[in-house]
This record gives sequence, structure tokens and C-alpha cells, in this order.
Amino acid sequence: MTDCRTMIPHNTRRYAFPAVLAPVLALIFLSPAAFGQDEEAASPAQQLEQLMTTGQEQLASEDYEAALQTYADAIKVSGGQSVGAYLGRAAARKGLKEYATALEDIKNAQQALFDDPTANAQAKRLSGEIYLELGALGEALADLQEAAELLPDDPGLQFSLGKAMVLAGGAEQGKEALDKWLESGSDDEEKNAEAYRLKAQASAMLSRYDEALADVDSSLKINPDDHETYALKGFILALQENYEEAAEVLKTAIEKYEPEEGSDLPYTVAHLRRASALEEAAKQAAGDENKQLALFTEARDEVQRLLDALPDRPELARDRASALYTLGVNERMIGDLGEAVKSFSEAIDINPAMAPAYFRRGICFFHMGEERLAIKDFDKAAGLDFESPHAALWKGRTYAQLGEYYEALRAYSEAIAVSDRYTDAYMNRGLTYVKLGNYPAAIEDFDDAIRLQPSNANLYYYRGVVYQLQGDYKRAIRSLATAIDYDDQLAGAYLHMADALSAIGQSGLASDYRTKGRELSGQVSH
Repeated sequence: MTDCRTMIPHNTRRYAFPAVLAPVLALIFLSPAAFGQDEEAASPAQQLEQLMTTGQEQLASEDYEAALQTYADAIKVSGGQSVGAYLGRAAARKGLKEYATALEDIKNAQQALFDDPTANAQAKRLSGEIYLELGALGEALADLQEAAELLPDDPGLQFSLGKAMVLAGGAEQGKEALDKWLESGSDDEEKNAEAYRLKAQASAMLSRYDEALADVDSSLKINPDDHETYALKGFILALQENYEEAAEVLKTAIEKYEPEEGSDLPYTVAHLRRASALEEAAKQAAGDENKQLALFTEARDEVQRLLDALPDRPELARDRASALYTLGVNERMIGDLGEAVKSFSEAIDINPAMAPAYFRRGICFFHMGEERLAIKDFDKAAGLDFESPHAALWKGRTYAQLGEYYEALRAYSEAIAVSDRYTDAYMNRGLTYVKLGNYPAAIEDFDDAIRLQPSNANLYYYRGVVYQLQGDYKRAIRSLATAIDYDDQLAGAYLHMADALSAIGQSGLASDYRTKGRELSGQVSH
């Protein structure tokens, strides 16, 4: 699973900004220092006050273009000395997403501050919120923390600080700041809903999933149509391995999703997460073939819906490659190997460095009897992903299927060189040594595998069979008995136990084991 901080997308919601300017504007209006008190200077001061009031009203109504002009006039009237006018224009530019010029205005405001701590705090707050929208979390945190030291009781500032902390991975500190916002009793429902969602994200980072789900539900009570909150809930449920429920919630997230104005993009991350949840639910349904098939089919269809909706543009190529790869995975699980090879190949055409696509295509070739093609894909996958032993393991299996056992041994050894804790590599190498008649080497590999998975019945079973082949019946009996202790449905262990017991003259007990083994062999094949 993917770690939860990289799976949730950065939030870009924006809010009106008039409250940020109020303390600064009050300072400007009340101070006579800037323009003097004589009658001749009163007129521009009154003009500035009127412009500032108008600008605030325009910001409150989100008429950012008009506010931009109003604050430009205020800066001109003040002779470039009004801190509030610069900050107001910065807020207007922030609303218009003109972030670079907004930051320039904040810099100009700071040059005119004359060591005013309150005004400096407001400037830092505004720059911090701009950096937050830009995703520059380090700069955002630095400015917001400095502002919070000067204005510790400002709930809106605590909201922005909490948001920045959560997005930067500071779960505990972020929750604390967001609680201060929620405890303020604000009637800003949009911010309240987001605060609960951010708290849920923080709790998920801390693996406090019940707390996270409670906060998600609180957020949805306020805003039951927010697609991001449903997506987060689905992600948390998947972390709890409640995959079927996660898939249903992610379906709701997709239904609630509405592209931003001017966008034609589908909710890619939710489609892919839902497909992943359905895949995992199918794995949980092992033993119920009909349910597994239905879940894998639904996962395939989910990805196909994404591909149908995804515009064919160069900047979306990697999203398309990821979707094609996921489509191929589910086509393979359904048994449509030819279609899976096609999907993996299309993904590789888009992203030739996609090691998992080569690996999965190689598995398809293996099952299609195209062993040489499979080996080439496994080599390519291993060359692209040096840290994964899986491709080398499958290359070994492919060589073993071809009867090229020494090549298989080399491949399994490559897998072990990448990960010396890879049980399957030891087990498969041990089985290959058995094929070659090298029983001591096989037993050594089975011993190494048992140390890694001491409750794996099959490993004791394989080792017991090798002891039996060596004529070491007492050790064979001990190993087979342990296999049966861990899995009393392992038919082969009973049958080999019967042979070993017969070899040492315990024919009566051997008959009991043989009867049990034959009884089980009709139900379970090993």
C-alpha cells in the first residue's frame, strides 16, 4: 500500500481574505503620522480611507479585478506609503492567482512597516497562505509560524498553519492548530469541513484510523458532496484492509467529482485507487472463484472507464500508462492473457522505463508458453528495477519449466543476491536442486526458507521428502510431522509419512496415514 502522505492530492481551495487586512487597515486609518493633521492633508487621508473601505468590500465579494484597481489607486494616493494598500493589492492578486506580483506587493508592504509587529504578522500570514497555495510548504510554514507567534489567538491563522503542517507531514502539530480553529466556533462551513478532513488525514498518518474516520464523517455532515473527503475515506478504509467498503466509497467520490472550470480531466487518482481496492478485495475472496472473477472484472471496467474519459494529450501520457498497466493486471487475473499483453505493451510504448509492465507481461508470456519472450521481459524488468527480486525469481521458474535447471539455479541465486530474505527464491532453488539430485544443497535451502517462514507447512513437507529420498527416514518423519502440525489438510505429507513409516517397519501406523492422505487427496492437491 502505498504510504498514506503521497496518496492524498494537495488541496488548492481558496477563501476570501478581508479579515486578514482588518488590523492593518485600522492602524492606517487611525494613525495621523502618515499624512499629518492639518486641514490640507485631511483630504487625501479621507480619500485613502474611502479607497481602503471599498477595497475591503470588493475582496469580501471576491471581485478581485476591481479590488486590484482600487488598491492601486490607494497606493498612489498614499505616495507608496500605505502598508494596508500594498497588502490589499497582494490579497487581490492572490485571488487572481498572480502569486509572483502578490509577493512583490507584500515585500513593498514590509519595507513600509516601520517595525510594526501586528502589520508584519499580517504580511507574513498573507505570504504564508500564498506559498501554501503554491505548494511551497517549507516557505509557507516558516511565514505562518512567524505570524502565529505574533498573533497566537487568531483562529484563521491557526487554520492556515494547521493545513500547512498536515500537508508537510506534521500530523500532531497540525491537528492541534486545526482544533484551535474548530474551537473558535466559526460559522465558515467550508473551512470547518476542510479542517475536519485535514484532521482525518493527520490521524491516518498516525495510524489512528478510527479517529480519522470519525473526523471524515464530521466533515461529510457539513459538506456531503465533497469528493476529496470521500476519496480520503476510501483511502483510510483501504489502509484498514476493508477493501470492498473502500471501493464503494471511492465510487461515491468519483460520482461527486466535478472538474474545475475549464478542465476536462477525470478523477484519475480515485479511479485507480478504486481499481486497486477491488483487486485487493478479490485477493481476499480467495476460494470463491465467482466472487474473485466479479471483483477483478469490476476493477478492469473501472480502469477502462478512466481510459475512455482521459484526454489523449502528451502531458497526460504517464497517467494513461499507469491506467493501461492497471488494466493489464486485471485482464491477466481474469484470464485474458492476450488482452493483458496488449495493455502492458501499450503502457511500455508510453513509458519504456516501466519495470512492472515488463514483469507482468513476462508472467503472461510464461503462462502462454512463450518462455523465451518471458525471459527477455524478466531481464528487462530486473535491469530497470535493481531492488526487486521478483523478476529474477520468475526467470528461474521459466528456465525450470524449460528444463534448463542450471540456468534456473543462477536466476534464483540472482534473486537471493537482491534479497537474502526472499523465501520463495530459497524454496524454488531447493526444488531445483532436488531435480538435479543435489539433496544436501536442497535441504540447506529449505532450512534457510524455514528460518524465514517457520510456520510454512510446505517447506517442512519439501524437506521431509528430500530426507526420504536420501533414506534418512527418521528425519523425514520429523519434518513431515511438523508439516502436518502446521497444515493438517496437506495430503502429500500424510502419503509420504506413510511411506517413511513403512520403510522403518511401522506398517500399522503407516496404513492410518495412507488412509488419511488418500481421503484428503480427493479434496486438496499438493
